[in-house]
Amino acid sequence: MPPETAAQLATPDPRPGVIVVDDEVAHLQALTDRLRTDGYRVWACGAAEQALALLADGQAADADLLLTDLRMPGIDGMGLLEQVRLSHPEIVAVLMTGHASIESAVAALQSGAFDYVVKPFRMATIRPVLARALETRRLRRQAAVLQRSLADRQARLEAANRELDAFAGRVAHDLRAPIHHMVGYAELLQPFVEGDGEARHYLTRLTEAGLRAEQIVEDLLRFARLADGPLQRAPVPLQRVVSSVCAAMAAQPAGNARVQWRVGDLPVVLGDESLLGIVFTNLISNALKFSARRETPLIEIGGAAGEGMCTVWVRDNGVGFDPAQAQRLFAAFERLHTQREFPGTGLGLCNVRRIVERHGGSIRAAAQPGQGACFTLELPGAASPLP
Repeated sequence: MPPETAAQLATPDPRPGVIVVDDEVAHLQALTDRLRTDGYRVWACGAAEQALALLADGQAADADLLLTDLRMPGIDGMGLLEQVRLSHPEIVAVLMTGHASIESAVAALQSGAFDYVVKPFRMATIRPVLARALETRRLRRQAAVLQRSLADRQARLEAANRELDAFAGRVAHDLRAPIHHMVGYAELLQPFVEGDGEARHYLTRLTEAGLRAEQIVEDLLRFARLADGPLQRAPVPLQRVVSSVCAAMAAQPAGNARVQWRVGDLPVVLGDESLLGIVFTNLISNALKFSARRETPLIEIGGAAGEGMCTVWVRDNGVGFDPAQAQRLFAAFERLHTQREFPGTGLGLCNVRRIVERHGGSIRAAAQPGQGACFTLELPGAASPLP
């Protein structure tokens, strides 16, 4: 029986389309006639090979449903279903089977068929099955459109982020030399204004501003570089990473000898050890900075392994912050304290979030004013599969 004509396919047809495959000519003819009467476009095929040819050359490319007999010579219904799923996964398949093949039909359902009907059947039996199959097809089509839209938006967002990273890198690179020259010349001028207190004050302020600008430039460059290159993923013992950072911090002057450290058992995670070192250097240095005014600064670091993801936290007894402002902490150049209170560039936690998210993890902050802060990270465990 011939398929729909090329003229009929030249313009979009709102009728649902179904490919019917059955090697029993009389049954194929009767079913095709009834389906066309019900308003379906029908491609009638006496063998699976004919149906695959129609799909391959595009004649049935817009078919919604596949209604196929299970037992046929050559490629049977299961084989046809498998090939159609690979080439046209959006088509919804319904199997027709005799009483003796129900077990095979159930196996086909497990392989992806939507439903099956037992031959011989009445149209009153198959109509609701096809109606449900068409609804599934409609939902699949909507899901595919949504997925393409999301993929397109994701691609545009990633492209915009790459442009922003490149822009930040270029700006930082172009600013580095003139700022360095400004600081250098300000320092060279210091001996010439020894007796002029006001001039020395201005030069000192200029030098301080230049040094701060240099730090911002370095942080901008680091921020831009974090988007470059693949992660060097491997099992990373956070105990080793954190112990190294804490030892380096404790050896620094500026009152760190007063700090009380409480470091618990930490999990092994899957990640890039050098980037995770940046994460904990930022978090621990922030904890030290914001608890430095306490008589005994307390830094607590702990963790727990979980199903797939591990949890790690860094807690201090410092000045804390308004919890309503927690999300601002992770935005570039956002600061909850003045530069005079606590110096910084406002890029450290932004870098931390970027690194953690590149690892497939997350970070959140909790605090109360005057009661310290706690930063909690979720990172993939060492047993997690590589992305």
